[in-house]
Amino acid sequence: MAEDGTSRMVAPLPAPVLVNSELAAHADLEWQVDVHWQPNHAVRRRGLDSRELFAEQLPFMPTWARSSRHGATYGSRRYDFVLAGTRSENTLARVALRHLSLAAWVRAKAAEHDLSALPSDAGRRTSLLAGMLGGRRRYVDLFGGPLLPALRAMLATSAKSNVAYPDGEGVSLSSTEGVLTFAGICARTADLALADVREYADAALRAGVLRRGMVLRCTTCEQKQFQTVDKLGQRWRCARCDALNDLDRHAWKLPADEPTWFYDLHPVGRHVLSEHGEVSALLSAYLRKQRKEQRGAFIDLEEIVFLQGNRPQVEVDLVVYTDDVLTVAECKTPGELTGKERKREILKKCRAAAWLRADRLLFATTAEDWTQATRILVENAVASFSEWGPLGSPQVEFVAGLGRMDAEV
Repeated sequence: MAEDGTSRMVAPLPAPVLVNSELAAHADLEWQVDVHWQPNHAVRRRGLDSRELFAEQLPFMPTWARSSRHGATYGSRRYDFVLAGTRSENTLARVALRHLSLAAWVRAKAAEHDLSALPSDAGRRTSLLAGMLGGRRRYVDLFGGPLLPALRAMLATSAKSNVAYPDGEGVSLSSTEGVLTFAGICARTADLALADVREYADAALRAGVLRRGMVLRCTTCEQKQFQTVDKLGQRWRCARCDALNDLDRHAWKLPADEPTWFYDLHPVGRHVLSEHGEVSALLSAYLRKQRKEQRGAFIDLEEIVFLQGNRPQVEVDLVVYTDDVLTVAECKTPGELTGKERKREILKKCRAAAWLRADRLLFATTAEDWTQATRILVENAVASFSEWGPLGSPQVEFVAGLGRMDAEV
């Protein structure tokens, strides 16, 4: 299996010999062979280039293949060079196929339009965090789940701790960075029991996305800093001036008896939150919750950019495939699309949806609702877009209130 989740057959399938003797007697008979993958997460149908389904890119394809309703289908006969007099069994195609992940499928569809599809800068950051946490699902559970308000609180709003954290359960390291106590995390996840908060936090600590440590002050340069538990000792070294310090009351000041443990967010996680990258995770969590009673795989891909050569064409916040419905989504924090180029940006999303033959074009926001002007603008742009395929435009939907329990379409 490839890093992106694509599976590949290590050897060709057996020749698809007919077992019915009456049918096998007809030398000119051809048939279709269906291949089902277990578990099946590949995007079905949608006219994928036949070459993309083969495990190896051969100079001459032995037969034709296509994405079918339940997997892949290929022709029984070989269409490459076959010598006259070859045994009938050897005129049958023996193919090795691959089971495309969503990322590989998107790249393949982009290639049909002479484009490449790669993770954007934001996509690389979310992929890194997902790899640290052990998978995309765990990333969404953390950055789109109940611990998110606590993670957001680590983006301090003031360099003064008593302003950023008036409850006394956090410390500002700068005007934009802060750390929380465990009590501070619990206070910001009121819907979770303490044991559940502990479970979320411990999983993030094991992954390195959260870090436990102390807030200390250097006696030499007076720099206030967060020191992880791995770097602590009775003698600790300042991160700024490299001076050695004693781990005593002068370093932590308050409380007088023992220092307090604090929790810090990995810098990549801070970057994701500062760029509002968690909105895509919130939408992924919302869509997964909406279909929890249905069968079939739920797969998604976050922050993809389509390029022509080295020139970016369109950036897509989220692509979701579930129950044979392909969704292209745009995620925003305000409830409106702003700026002079907003119609142009909508048309770009339409173009990406047309390239991928999407069934749904979704606009999601954490705001209370989308403005009526934005809804009309989107609907008019989709209706006037001239590059939709024979089936017409995808369904347009709006989601508001992401992050609330009562988020609505």
